[in-house]
Amino acid sequence: MAGEGFIPGHRRWILYPRPNGFGTGSVGETTTSANALYVFTSYVSRPATPEKVAWPPEGYVPYQVVYPRWSLSINTGSSVDFSSAVVTMTEGGSSVGLTVVSRTDNGYGDNTIVWEPTWLSFVPGAQDRTFSITVSNIIVGGSPKTEAYNVVVIDPAVTSDGIFSDGFESGGLSLWSQSIP
Repeated sequence: MAGEGFIPGHRRWILYPRPNGFGTGSVGETTTSANALYVFTSYVSRPATPEKVAWPPEGYVPYQVVYPRWSLSINTGSSVDFSSAVVTMTEGGSSVGLTVVSRTDNGYGDNTIVWEPTWLSFVPGAQDRTFSITVSNIIVGGSPKTEAYNVVVIDPAVTSDGIFSDGFESGGLSLWSQSIP
């Protein structure tokens, strides 16, 4: 598939659930900037949760950390094969175009599928946007699996009136004193 030469090494290591720790350091804010990521550390037993590791993750995510490449891996000790997996994304029932840029198994971190949605941009002040993601035909331990989840991209600076039916968001102290015996 065209465009499938990208290997998400740093992302796979950072989101890998087994390291006991890792380190990172950065220097500079110019064209001579650099970053180092230390990942070769001891490992702990694989945790039971989360079942999947996605970026952006399932649920509410500030637009500032939604990068052009989205990804999914499966947290399992079994083999995971994304070679025939199909990624679909929708927003409000409409299909979002995308290109899979990596489904490589190169032996570090968990196998991960990475895709780039086309024509998506996020700006300050925008209303929440819900994306439904389905990755089908993932082969886990020899059996097909489908993962489906929603990502809600938000601007944390945008507030909605009436989030709480009792009016707590207005900050009225009288409401607190009325609810605490």
